[in-house]
Amino acid sequence: MKTIKKLLGGPEGLHLEFKQKINDGVYKTVAAFANTDGGSILIGVTDTGKMAGVDLTPPELDQLTSRMIDKLGIHPRIDRVQYKGKDLIHISVEAGNAPVTFEGRYYKRVGATTREMNSDELGRFFRRRLYWDSQICEKATLKDINPSAVRAFVRMGIASGRLLDIAAKESAKTVLSRLKLTDGEKVTNAAIMLFGKDPQKYYFNAIMRVGRFKREDLIIGDRRIEGNLFQQVDDAEEAIKNFMNVRYDITGESMIRKNVWDYPLEAVREMLNNAVVHRDYFSHGTQTQVKIFDDHIRAYNPGDLMDDLTIEKLQGPHMSIARNPLLAHIFYLAGRIEQYGSGMERIRNALAAQGQPPQTIETLGYGFVLTMKEPAAGGQTEPVKKLGESSQKSSQKSSQKILKILKQNPETTIAELAELLSITDRAIKKNLTTLKKSGAIKRIGPDKGGRWEVVE
Repeated sequence: MKTIKKLLGGPEGLHLEFKQKINDGVYKTVAAFANTDGGSILIGVTDTGKMAGVDLTPPELDQLTSRMIDKLGIHPRIDRVQYKGKDLIHISVEAGNAPVTFEGRYYKRVGATTREMNSDELGRFFRRRLYWDSQICEKATLKDINPSAVRAFVRMGIASGRLLDIAAKESAKTVLSRLKLTDGEKVTNAAIMLFGKDPQKYYFNAIMRVGRFKREDLIIGDRRIEGNLFQQVDDAEEAIKNFMNVRYDITGESMIRKNVWDYPLEAVREMLNNAVVHRDYFSHGTQTQVKIFDDHIRAYNPGDLMDDLTIEKLQGPHMSIARNPLLAHIFYLAGRIEQYGSGMERIRNALAAQGQPPQTIETLGYGFVLTMKEPAAGGQTEPVKKLGESSQKSSQKSSQKILKILKQNPETTIAELAELLSITDRAIKKNLTTLKKSGAIKRIGPDKGGRWEVVE
């Protein structure tokens, strides 16, 4: 009560704001306090400091807390207090270690007012802060890291020629330390998003949504994709393939069949890799979204263009400007991307090779949209798939992935395969049994301590 009495006894200022009711101004002020020096908000009080009270039930108070987390990505202390017969809400906000946004905009506290930062202020603000991916993830430790995910990355890095073979003999902790992803037992945001056991435990909205639409207001398929960033890219590609058509293009006297998707997979992969690497993870309220329509595919990613990069510059040769340099470096080492601003050019070339027009890019709110459209048609083709997939075809895809992994590392365990493919141990065992019966693989040595051999 002494705290409330003291707050009511003073005027609004750098660390205090009165609000008569809950509205967008509350969220903006919370963001401003977090971006400045912290502060308190009293809801149920007029601008002049007169108590009006606020009628908020316990469920509504819980809903306010949930909305605060959803919209801002932070959890300030929210208390319901009674003072002189009036119910008030006291929100106490601490200065944050990371910039906080509300609906893609950044706010600061200036005297007794909450103001949106202009471009110059925002530039200075970010220069005072670390990159998101290099900041320490609060409350997370090395225990939150999945060693199997680190080993899978090392295998990718060695296969790409960008990591030395010796990395395969190093512990997960050593690998992360060499990559500047740790500080003692503490880990960075990048470490959690790349190799965390449950990244969404700390960043619940750092996910992808892939949907199939007949029109803007009619969705006929939806996938929510979680996990680490490598899993998100791989699972998103599979989801997109499930929502696309594929045909056989039969060419040459040998009648060799080539799979031709509505959109070239190289372009899809490049789009997804760039999405997770370059998104603005400070923006907590928005997800990376991929929408697939009958005649085009559209990907929205949170985050404005960096520095002086423009849409026009992005369409042509341009310098690589990393919003998340650690994420970009890890994806580069894994062979997933290049670090020279060539992603848009590779998408354009892949589309051109399939006879499709170049992608278009446009800004939308605090983010930008990449669109690929007008799939190529014609040629001697045999349709093989429409929307959706049977469980049999899904199992076949899992088997193909297992074969690829076992070729790279014959000693991969069932648990590691399950983790890499994001399916159950039981499903892995079923696929391995099928592969053994078909003669595609055979077991060398005992179940424990042996290895797999892929029969070419």
